[in-house]
Amino acid sequence: LVNAIMHNLLMVSHISSIKAWYRATRPFTLSASIVPVLVGTSIAWRQGGIDVILFFLTLFGSALIQIGTNLSDEYSDHTRGSYTSKFPAPHKVILQGLLSPRSVKLGAYISFSLAALMGIYLVIVVGWAILFIGLASIAAGYFYSAGRLPLGNLGLGEPVVFIFMGILPVVATHYIQVRIVSGEALLLSLPVGFLVTAILVANNLRDVKEDGEAGKVTSATHLGERVAALIYIGLVAGAFLFVVIVSAWGMEAPFFLVSLLSLPRGISLIRRVWQRKDRPSLNIAVRDTAILHMQFGLLMSAGLLAAKYFAGTNL
Repeated sequence: LVNAIMHNLLMVSHISSIKAWYRATRPFTLSASIVPVLVGTSIAWRQGGIDVILFFLTLFGSALIQIGTNLSDEYSDHTRGSYTSKFPAPHKVILQGLLSPRSVKLGAYISFSLAALMGIYLVIVVGWAILFIGLASIAAGYFYSAGRLPLGNLGLGEPVVFIFMGILPVVATHYIQVRIVSGEALLLSLPVGFLVTAILVANNLRDVKEDGEAGKVTSATHLGERVAALIYIGLVAGAFLFVVIVSAWGMEAPFFLVSLLSLPRGISLIRRVWQRKDRPSLNIAVRDTAILHMQFGLLMSAGLLAAKYFAGTNL
């Protein structure tokens, strides 16, 4: 009986640990790392074909960099004492005593290391250009919230996210498959960058009070909530406007217009962020902007693939 009880306790502890790590990875943010890879791969597939192994290595490597960034942010928040003013969100596993600071720090290192190992294989197969892109991405992920002067605390969050989670991963993913730098990939990375940056702006609006008390410089604390809300609206509206303009020019039309199926969620989010009623409402906006980013990216990828099989047009 004692052995059975101990076994059950160990099982419960094991399950709780898995749940804690799941929370710590912030799975709701992983669209930021998945969508660029899907879009970049879809462009490559449309232009000829893809290597499935390279696709999965790129996808998992990108996700691991995102997870490492999330864990690094969790650890940095704790060591700087930012928790004293921040809302105790479900993913704050250190604050809730679910994981130790040392474990979270180790988890970040492991995530970045595994991403680096996958990157080494990509460098061997694809070439040295991927090495510099991979190192820059890992550095951006780590120093976004870590180090003496975190980039995310200096008002550089939006440009860093736009480049390293929007433009660069789309272009790099496409390059891994076809070995060329494509103007098409660069162009189509823009709406991906707009929406992933909108996730950060919504997050900054939600945390404006806490960030201001902690001395963190963000678009919301530096420019004010109204300006930050306008930036958010511009980013979301810009992604959909981009689709309309590209289609009006005859590029990818009509299949590219499938991205507009996510427009109702975009309109709803614009209204929510502009009204900014309370923190719970903005918390929903952060979550739903991540969902919008995923929906838009999936629809965009589907449109690109449809263009290959039914239209055969090229930018």
